[in-house]
Amino acid sequence: MSFFSGLAELRDPDAGLTNPSHWLNRWFGGGVTTKAGTVVTEANALKLWAAYACVNLLARTLGQLPCVTYERLDRGRRRAPDHQNFEILKLRPNPEMSAFSFFRCVTSHLETWGNAYALIDFDLRGRLSALWPISPHRVKPYRLPNSKALVYRLTLPQGGEDVDQLPFPLPQGDVEMVPPEKMLHISGLGYDGIVGHSRIEMARELLGKGFALEEFTSTFFSQGTHAGLVISHPDELGAEGRASLEKSLSTDYAGLGKSHKILLLEEAMKVEKVGFPPDQAQFIQTQELTLRQICGFWSVPPYMLGLQDKEPKASTEQKGLDFLTYTVGALLIAWEQELNWKLFTPAERKRYYSEFLVDSLLRATIKDRFEAYKTARYAGFMDGNEIRERENLNPKDGLDEAWIPTNMYPASLAETILLKPDTTKAERDDDPSGLRAQYLPLLEERLSDLLRREVADVKRAARKMIDGQNIEAFEGWMDDYYTGHHARVDRHLLATITSAAAAADIDETEIDLDTATAWSSDSRSRLDAALLGEDPYRSVVRELETWDATRVHSTALDELNNLLIPPEE
Repeated sequence: MSFFSGLAELRDPDAGLTNPSHWLNRWFGGGVTTKAGTVVTEANALKLWAAYACVNLLARTLGQLPCVTYERLDRGRRRAPDHQNFEILKLRPNPEMSAFSFFRCVTSHLETWGNAYALIDFDLRGRLSALWPISPHRVKPYRLPNSKALVYRLTLPQGGEDVDQLPFPLPQGDVEMVPPEKMLHISGLGYDGIVGHSRIEMARELLGKGFALEEFTSTFFSQGTHAGLVISHPDELGAEGRASLEKSLSTDYAGLGKSHKILLLEEAMKVEKVGFPPDQAQFIQTQELTLRQICGFWSVPPYMLGLQDKEPKASTEQKGLDFLTYTVGALLIAWEQELNWKLFTPAERKRYYSEFLVDSLLRATIKDRFEAYKTARYAGFMDGNEIRERENLNPKDGLDEAWIPTNMYPASLAETILLKPDTTKAERDDDPSGLRAQYLPLLEERLSDLLRREVADVKRAARKMIDGQNIEAFEGWMDDYYTGHHARVDRHLLATITSAAAAADIDETEIDLDTATAWSSDSRSRLDAALLGEDPYRSVVRELETWDATRVHSTALDELNNLLIPPEE
């Protein structure tokens, strides 16, 4: 069948020069006239600001999400920066585009034409080397007549031709049949599951109404702020008088800048206002309804376009989650499935895959994040460096171990601490350091918690009293504080010391817990010495800064040695 016979078959018998067929009108860039009297095509639809805002929001949202290639492990996964696809998908799909520009471009194609296409360029070794977006108007999925195999009919532009200037071109240039394995194709809703319906064509009437409302608004303000006027003259005006009056009204009173000038009438003329102001005709409500309908068509929350949110109040995090789940999520799944199927060999698919990172869309407030980290840390399923990595901080030594809830000690000591050693008392006497090693971390943790609270209390009192030149008041505060402090130390340490004594078969009556008194006396004597400095407040602060893990360790070690090592006779 020739090209012209194909045109004949598509011809509408009722079409003529004044009423061209739908396909011919679109082909030459004219588009279809909507019931509102406006023309809407894929080429001009984004001139409606609401449509542009929705498409731009979706396109840039997908563009900002990094697409990362991972390697599957026996348990979990890791990033695969050595794989060929890693940098192409995450940084530079082709030499002319960043990953952001590429995914923003193809997503805008999908959200307007209903289909997004990109040529897959392989190197001589069969590895991915680049991805090139193709304007959807140049691609048509096509089944070969004999084999019924699916190919993509790509119409190439002529040399030097600007593709963007031809939204609906006639077939020209070279035509290439591209096999599916060399063409990325993301389709929207369509009846055959292969070609998606044009989003603009599906929303043509809605967008046409939006254009009509914008045109009406512009015309209304350009002509003035009155809906219409009727001027009557008691006598009949001649042609010259009518022309003079029309010229005067058009020149002196029409237009937005002249809409409030006083109208001067002569010869007993009268003026009457006709029509309804836009607010009486619910013009503003109609305009807002149309904008909300456009948002609904693209599944974009209206508040993201600056419209007042009429939905129940929700947190920013919850709104972001809804947007991700019900709008962006489907786009991500479509892209990930297409990328993983066509950019990896069958053998690679068992080991590698690509995925978009959506953490940036779910990022909560710092308070909510830290509360979540605290729960994860205490529950034991995140270690300290995993938390630091999520906050873009470098790792620190000593934070790679997970905790388990009981007293927050490293999980590597769980078996040692929770399981009572199956040894006799004689064996433990021969090896007293065994129990000491088990209980030392627990006792240090209790003393560290006690020390943090003590330092905070002393700093607060020093700032309030010593910095206010009232040293006597601070000394009185220390008398009261340290009188009851040994009881607080007892409560903190008693359970751990009692457990250690039971493990060593030591009767509770033999426990001599003198740490509380010694700790309180040591703290008080150190603070009394600091008060003798030239600047008492700074001396106290410097002294408190020396109360570190060394003091905690030596105190805990002395207490366990006194408990577990029998005195020499």
